Amino acid sequence: MTFKSVLMIAAMSFTSIINQRAFSEDRLTFASRPFNGWALHVEASKHHAFVGAGNSLLIFDIQDPAQPILISTLDFDGFASPLQIEGDTLFLTAGAKFHLLNIADPSVPRITHTLSINASSFSRRDSLYFFAAGDLRIFKLTNSGEFIQVGSYHEFGEINRVAVQGRIAIIGTDEHIHAEGRLQLLDLTEVSTPRLLWDELGYHLDKIAIVDTLAFVARVGHIAIYKLEADSLKKIFQTSNLTAGNFFIVQNTLYAAVGERGVEIFDFSNPHDLKTIGAFATIGSVQDVFLQEGLAYVADLSGGLQIFDLNDIDNPRLLGHFDRSTSMVEFEARDKNLFSRTVVPDKSSVYSAQVFQIFDLQDPLSPAVMSNTNLSWPTMDMFIKGHRAYFAISSVVEGSGVWVYDITNTRAPRKIDLIPSLGNNEAVFIRDHLLFLAPQGLRIFDLSSHNLIVEFSVPGTSTDGLFVMGDLAFLWGFSQLYIFDISQLPQLKLLNEIQISEIYSIAISPDTIAFIARRHNGLDILDLRQPQNPVELTQYKDGDQVNDVYLSGKLAFLAGDKFCRVLEVSTPSRPALLSQYETTIAATQISYLESQNLVYLSGFGLGMLILKFEKEAVGVHDPAANLVTNFQLYQNHPNPFNPSTTIRYALLKSEYVILKVYDLMGKEVATLVRGKKAAGEHHVHWNADELPGGVYLYRLQAGEFVKIRKLVLMK
Repeated sequence: MTFKSVLMIAAMSFTSIINQRAFSEDRLTFASRPFNGWALHVEASKHHAFVGAGNSLLIFDIQDPAQPILISTLDFDGFASPLQIEGDTLFLTAGAKFHLLNIADPSVPRITHTLSINASSFSRRDSLYFFAAGDLRIFKLTNSGEFIQVGSYHEFGEINRVAVQGRIAIIGTDEHIHAEGRLQLLDLTEVSTPRLLWDELGYHLDKIAIVDTLAFVARVGHIAIYKLEADSLKKIFQTSNLTAGNFFIVQNTLYAAVGERGVEIFDFSNPHDLKTIGAFATIGSVQDVFLQEGLAYVADLSGGLQIFDLNDIDNPRLLGHFDRSTSMVEFEARDKNLFSRTVVPDKSSVYSAQVFQIFDLQDPLSPAVMSNTNLSWPTMDMFIKGHRAYFAISSVVEGSGVWVYDITNTRAPRKIDLIPSLGNNEAVFIRDHLLFLAPQGLRIFDLSSHNLIVEFSVPGTSTDGLFVMGDLAFLWGFSQLYIFDISQLPQLKLLNEIQISEIYSIAISPDTIAFIARRHNGLDILDLRQPQNPVELTQYKDGDQVNDVYLSGKLAFLAGDKFCRVLEVSTPSRPALLSQYETTIAATQISYLESQNLVYLSGFGLGMLILKFEKEAVGVHDPAANLVTNFQLYQNHPNPFNPSTTIRYALLKSEYVILKVYDLMGKEVATLVRGKKAAGEHHVHWNADELPGGVYLYRLQAGEFVKIRKLVLMK
């Protein structure tokens, strides 16, 4: 008999909502960023190249172009692009801020000025800065180093591109409702109130550049050239079938980054007739190109830097490249190695290719690539067991099923077997001599003979995960969790089909407690010890999106759209937040290397982020308590501060602690700590970047002990 239970998550009575958004005790700390996100922008000086890759600025020594050397990495809260160099100053937008950096010594770049503004493009004229930030905002940088807004403009849509020359500005807007974009010419005679001179409706704009009396505009499908006239722009040429992102102009030559097609080179000495004079293929999908002294510097979606010699334009030559894989769709960290399925751009296909990468973790903070193995497309899942790697290949043609690789030699994985299985093979799991495969249902094979033992079909469903433990097999898709009894193979019995919406990931503990990452719905915790009668224990939800969950003992590690969190789950019905780290970009995969206390995060655009997790026993006597003679809440340091400070407190005994910050009107602005803490001294870092300057109160409650102090945020 099959039992079916429908869990109405929205109507749960056992729901715990924990509202800790940006702050918690500092146990998760940044350790390493060995692989950055997509490389979107590149510029170069005489001896150095500067690449905006994901949330990082990468700086390379290019004195030997054949061997670019990474000499510095600077991380930001958002994509580090676009950027511009002038002398010893680098101008950069990153997330919701604009930075000026001193790069006199590129190995130690130093931020000198910062403006809080979320701009997708910027342009400069003397001390004036023009930002495309939804509207056009104009700032002046004063001699005292302050940015003062002196003007603005907004007429149509969302302004996302700007170029300035003399008294005119050309801006681009997006009108999302109609998927259109406007090109506008503005008069800047009065910068406080720019005046619209001319307007044209068209497609979305990617870049605008002004060269003397010509304006170059990259739109979806073409590059157009306009002539600057007294109060308008006159289109004089337009390419066809050419979708370019960034482009670079030097003298009468335009170099266009055209994605999978590489870089195309045009002569516009006659702007009425743009002529193709060259092209060269690149590694991956090109996002930006920069030219200097006959060398082309290329940034691509794999997060890398490529350098080409174009002195002979008919025979462009790749001199060197620095590659950082970015889109790890699945990975697993072991004591000695990290294994990853990684998406890389593929010039020969409209699809991305997949590579099986093995990393050496001798230095766990700087994983070194040991091997890259091209995989058949599409590879849907990976399972590592002993010296074998198993890949589920989803296809309806011959060659699909499960590919088996021998990884005894981690520097040279070798394909040794294929277990055929037509259809959408979306998940794979190995236990003993059995292979479990999920092609719209569940198939179980004998590994040695390849014989199909039993099959349970669920037509029309997709599968996102598969797990086997004891006599149970768990199979899940986006909105269902299936539980099978496998104790009497070849008989296969469906015990339950549980309807749960938006399942992204599931981790199951040895005592059959399921932790379900449900994206917008947070984390559900279910007791499945009686599979036919599941019990919802609680729902951990604080408004953020949970994409993946990883269990290690009594700890649950969560990867979300802008965070990594660690929960203590010894009592699953009452998960306690131990620590968190803000990532600013979506983390979709998480793994924990317990032997090193390292958390590995990855996701599209995030690359790989490594965090150090410092364990601290909860509810257990701490020897440090011998140094504590009373409960204490210390004055924060530094104070005044901008934007970060540290708050220390001491506990005479283990207590449930709540530490919050309030404004002077009594409104809560932050929850820094909420959970059981051991006796001894503790500290928490607080970043108040998003709050206005002023006096705030912070309040500690530990059992019956309550203490309030003041702190001053200077802005």
